Amino acid sequence: MDKRRPCSVQQPSESREPETAFPNWRSEKIEATCRVLAREGNYREADHRLRDWVRQYGATAPLMDLLARIAAQQGKLDEAKHLWQTAANLDPGNAVYRVGLRKLNAVEGLQGRRSFVPYPAAVIIVALCAIIVALVLFIGYSQLHRHHRPKAPKAIATAHTLA
Repeated sequence: MDKRRPCSVQQPSESREPETAFPNWRSEKIEATCRVLAREGNYREADHRLRDWVRQYGATAPLMDLLARIAAQQGKLDEAKHLWQTAANLDPGNAVYRVGLRKLNAVEGLQGRRSFVPYPAAVIIVALCAIIVALVLFIGYSQLHRHHRPKAPKAIATAHTLA
């Protein structure tokens, strides 16, 4: 009896792990790449790459955190809040996501307050104050130098009177 098993040759294109089970380093690589893009101000590209990754391979808390940060930088506060809540749900033990939510709530609270003076009126008031300060400085400078004008030398004054 031959106890040798037939050799199964695995094709190079086949993978031993499921398609969706990527090693952790690939997720970290996309995160690092998108962090660099976001730091350079290329929010659209970073957001696009992250959302494609999440759509294809699933959400992780660090990726949701990065998406939330990008959304917050762009002023999309409602979206950022939703993304940070998702990150906090994915990793409840991580306080970073709760801190992000608290900061966002604080910003929303500040934005929700009504200012005492409407913005256009505040701009006009500041401009008028700047003009008044400039006029006061100009008048003070001219008054200071008006009394200290140098007089003409006497030799020139006498020569001028002789002619």
